[in-house]
Amino acid sequence: MALSAVVAWLIALTFFTQQSFIAPYAAVFMVASTVYRSVESALQQTVTLILGGTLAYVAITTIGQPVAALAIAVFVGALIGRWHRFGDSGVAVTALLMLTYGTAHESDFLLVRVGESLVGAAVGLAVNILILPPVQLRGLERAVVDLARDTRRLLEDIADGLNDSWDRDDAGEWSRRARTLDQAIRRAEMAMSHGHESTRLNPWQQSCRRMSPAAYEPAVDDLRETTGELKRMTSSLSHSSENAVEADFAAEVATMLRALARAMACYQTQTGSLRQNEIRHVLESLPRPRKRLAAQLTRGQFRTAMTANVEGAILLALDRIVHVLAKQR
Repeated sequence: MALSAVVAWLIALTFFTQQSFIAPYAAVFMVASTVYRSVESALQQTVTLILGGTLAYVAITTIGQPVAALAIAVFVGALIGRWHRFGDSGVAVTALLMLTYGTAHESDFLLVRVGESLVGAAVGLAVNILILPPVQLRGLERAVVDLARDTRRLLEDIADGLNDSWDRDDAGEWSRRARTLDQAIRRAEMAMSHGHESTRLNPWQQSCRRMSPAAYEPAVDDLRETTGELKRMTSSLSHSSENAVEADFAAEVATMLRALARAMACYQTQTGSLRQNEIRHVLESLPRPRKRLAAQLTRGQFRTAMTANVEGAILLALDRIVHVLAKQR
């Protein structure tokens, strides 16, 4: 922003007037976190400044009285600014500055201000494009790691609880933690969107092809579906009691949950094919406990209908998580 403001001001001082403020004003607003957003902002701010200047000129030449012209121009500018494409009240502010500066009635001066707006927008846009605009991946990587860590910890805690003396309060806490993972999912999705935006129109994106936002999409998808199944599993447990799950069944579930926790750890430390290989090894350890769980259900080893429903829901959730982790390997 500082560089854009200085360069735009020096150009304006050279080619326009000694009192230029529109050029650096426009240049500062061009600088954004991504090239795409900068281009969008350049178009928005250029149109906003031109509209504001034109509105001030029309108001003062039509009404004549400066105070009334100022009131009308700011009011109309604020109405125009309510359209989301213009953002906030830039039209009204530009009209206010032009009128209070005392030269809004001069058509030549209006053209100068338009020229300054274009210069400022061009300088700000050029600086944002040429001064190493980053591909925003750090926030995305951090969001994926945090989500995988929280999911892993929840899986481990459920496994420990099922092997110990758990109750409905414990299950309720697991369910609450599973629901709060939705916030981490949203953060990861927002980081993903921002990462994709940072590659649009970015001349430096080719140097980052091996590490692009698309490389994180499978991880975000896997974690989103896994947390969804965790919510269903923990909800079933929280609406039952510890007696609704057979001890042997709970022990086998705990074994699978610990294996799945190891798979979540891979999302924290590995990427690409290396992570896929690690997860594949984890999945290879699951068929035997899964077979024992299915055998217990089919043999009818349950005391009540609630036990059948809860254990069936748990097994279904586990199967879906395994399917999610296995589908891309």
